[in-house]
Amino acid sequence: MAGLAAVALSFVALPGAAGAYPPGPSEQSIRAGAVATICENDAPYISYEILTDGFDPAEVESLTATVTVLDRDGNAVDGPRADQPLTGKLLYPGAEVDANGKGSDWPGWMQNSEGMWVPDPADDHLRSGLRLNAVVNPEVTAAVQYPPESEVCMSPPGATPPGQSPQGATRTGQLPDTGGSPSSILWIAAASLLAGAAIWAISSRRNGAAKPTV
Repeated sequence: MAGLAAVALSFVALPGAAGAYPPGPSEQSIRAGAVATICENDAPYISYEILTDGFDPAEVESLTATVTVLDRDGNAVDGPRADQPLTGKLLYPGAEVDANGKGSDWPGWMQNSEGMWVPDPADDHLRSGLRLNAVVNPEVTAAVQYPPESEVCMSPPGATPPGQSPQGATRTGQLPDTGGSPSSILWIAAASLLAGAAIWAISSRRNGAAKPTV
């Protein structure tokens, strides 16, 4: 969580007054409240809360923020978004949702012409963490981490995270590998045939021995 960022308000002394009014400067500031990533409908979001200090309660109700999401190098990857509420959520940069709001794309992945999800180096760095900057006259910045590996919203359904698979790709709807190779399947088939032949031979001998002689 970032430290407090404050902007002091200045006041002008009234003519004939003994001193400045109010007697001293008043400070208005904002700070980061709860900032986290959340998963909704297979999509990652940034949930944020901006807390205010020194503002009149009636004024806080009308306050809005200008929110910008920055990558680890300080480059803006989303925004600035003006007139945002002090408490809200943003779709994680690099992620997309379909018309029903369900996750349809994830940072670090792209779908090729064959319908396979393959690693996408163009936005893979977004998974390394971001910074959320909010301005409400005062300004505050908070760190944002991508969801952990255990979250279902972090990658395409069925995809293996980058770096954990030699192929690094999966086809949507593809059946999982059972682990059986063609050679092992042939051996199993041959063993089944031999077992069946043995049972047939034993059965034939028994039937022949039971048959009465003429």
